[in-house]
Amino acid sequence: MASDLRQSPAEFLSQAPVRDPMLKIVLGARLKLEHGLNGEKIRFTGILTGMTPGEYLIVRVFANHQIIDRLKEGESIFTWYISEGDAYAFSSTISSTIIKPAFMVFLDYPQEVKTWNIRRAQRVPCGFSATVKTGSVEHRAVIVNISEGGCKVCMDNSGLEPLSFDIGQRITLCFYVAETARVQAITSIVKYLRKDAEFLEMGVEFDQGDDAVLRDVRQYVAGLMHKLGS
Repeated sequence: MASDLRQSPAEFLSQAPVRDPMLKIVLGARLKLEHGLNGEKIRFTGILTGMTPGEYLIVRVFANHQIIDRLKEGESIFTWYISEGDAYAFSSTISSTIIKPAFMVFLDYPQEVKTWNIRRAQRVPCGFSATVKTGSVEHRAVIVNISEGGCKVCMDNSGLEPLSFDIGQRITLCFYVAETARVQAITSIVKYLRKDAEFLEMGVEFDQGDDAVLRDVRQYVAGLMHKLGS
């Protein structure tokens, strides 16, 4: 469907896709890139600054002039990154580059993407209420999957003031587990964030110092996995 020509640029961009369904990647993701064959490989970093799923990716490249001079149209580039606890990698071809206002590489959309689960423990789906505490402030949340080491939390971000969290921030996550008939409260560290005008999603890693809570979490996760396997 054609866009409304009366829309402002900000309104139009707010409707653009920000998460690719196959690559599981969001704008602003940090990328590791590799160019060249054995003996002449160069590695550098970049940030995903734009994309049209199924067509192309735009990467802001951080490299010296010697590396930039090697990145020509038609050359192959290998890319890998971490998203939501999984590792992804793909090969692609440079379709074009621009120098100003910054060095950007346009990559053809990859034909194949490889992925590896690098979590230390398997996460299983769930859905129960939780509270995220930061200091004296509490936010209502829903835990949508959980493992022995962490979980994924979703929150409403449509309020007058958008939620503000940072990678590496320590929070307290409180949730009730029926199997133990207790409210669990565990210090957690924010490992990744994804948000838009409606929702905030974050992956957190549990503090491994609270043996009692972790024991209850392990018991709960084992019960979920048994139910899923039965």
